[in-house]
Amino acid sequence: MTLAIKELKKRLNSNEYFSSSSRFFDGIILLEIDSWAVWLKIFMGRVIVATEEPFPFGYTFALKGSAEGWLMALDSKKNRLREALYKRMLRVEGNTLEYNRMGKAVHGLTEVLREMLCQGLVTIEEKK
Repeated sequence: MTLAIKELKKRLNSNEYFSSSSRFFDGIILLEIDSWAVWLKIFMGRVIVATEEPFPFGYTFALKGSAEGWLMALDSKKNRLREALYKRMLRVEGNTLEYNRMGKAVHGLTEVLREMLCQGLVTIEEKK
């Protein structure tokens, strides 16, 4: 997943929704898919660190869920993140005020993930 993480960072830094909405954000977003996690340190609209290694001070907010939940949200022609959250297939943890304030950035983030999934740059496998 290291190459995918580098590509995710590159794509997020060029995504207009993500950059403009996170322009005044200084924090960490954790994406957790089953036991796999990626930590994104964001400062002034840019991902400055993307890693699988946990940050010592935790995260600002996290999007967590099973592979099934992430596939439901991302593996279609449209972004179904809100539906996956509503159906409790995914969940938000941490500072939900910041999560809500960063709505456009989260949308941009999940759009980038959805595109990478469709292009085969990221794989999400359900547990059997």
